[in-house]
Amino acid sequence: MDLFDSISAFIAVADAGSFSAAARRSGVSVSSMTRSVSALERDLGATLIRRSTHDIGLTEAGRVYLPHAKLILDGVEDARSAVAGLDADPKGTLRVHAPGALGRRHVSPLIPELLRRYPHLTIELLLSDDIVDLRRESIDVALRIAGFERDATLISRPLVPDRSFICASQSYVATSALIERPGDLAAHTCLKLFHGARRGGERWQFRRAEKVESVAIVGRLRATDCQVILDATKAGSGVAMLPEWLVAPDIAASSLVRLLAGYEATASVFDSSIEAVYLPAMRRSLKVKCFVNHLALHLPKCLPRAADGRSQAA
Repeated sequence: MDLFDSISAFIAVADAGSFSAAARRSGVSVSSMTRSVSALERDLGATLIRRSTHDIGLTEAGRVYLPHAKLILDGVEDARSAVAGLDADPKGTLRVHAPGALGRRHVSPLIPELLRRYPHLTIELLLSDDIVDLRRESIDVALRIAGFERDATLISRPLVPDRSFICASQSYVATSALIERPGDLAAHTCLKLFHGARRGGERWQFRRAEKVESVAIVGRLRATDCQVILDATKAGSGVAMLPEWLVAPDIAASSLVRLLAGYEATASVFDSSIEAVYLPAMRRSLKVKCFVNHLALHLPKCLPRAADGRSQAA
């Protein structure tokens, strides 16, 4: 028995709804299709397809086996594509969407190397903090922060963990009440970052030793652009929750103070990451694979990280 031929025959019959239709689509005889499926059933020791004189249907075993069978064939095809792509160069236009500050600071510097390596590839980089519809905007791959507007219909590949820090300027810390625990933020002016149409940011979550605390925050500035919040924070306008990759250089330069360093902080979900997302139809796209692999290799090395030492009260 050729296992892959038998698996292919089973999937064809399940999708077509009959042996005859599957045989026509595959260009083989009905008897050949029947033998292949029967051989697979004997190998598994289970009946996958219920036959009758009028129709067919999947048995419980068939329903369980079908998604696994499709994954097996997809894996084989991916392996073939990977080998075939070793000597191939991506071609055409790759449309990429990324959040503004992340794209300007850390994605765009990685693009020149891709353009040098692949002379037939053109890249369109679209920057905004909106959550775009990949289908409607014809986006091939987008970078997103996991936890905000997660779309289960997209394929996602985590690239690097994304931590959020509570920060304030030296001048704000010097003239304001001490922040020793998350609840102290209720007495402070907080600068709120929200994402697209999703306001969010009205409560910040903190976790330490598996204990989670939620704090309602108040403030007079809200913005979708994290650079706006960063500038206001450095100007002493209040306390902000901002991504580590954005504020680490300012913390190192002492222009910002990291607060509550003993806590994990988030405005959405804990343990989030920066992810590359794309439509299932793009999973075998060479240009998408090359771009995502390039980011997976270089982005973790270029994102600035802050020391884990405690910067103020923990």
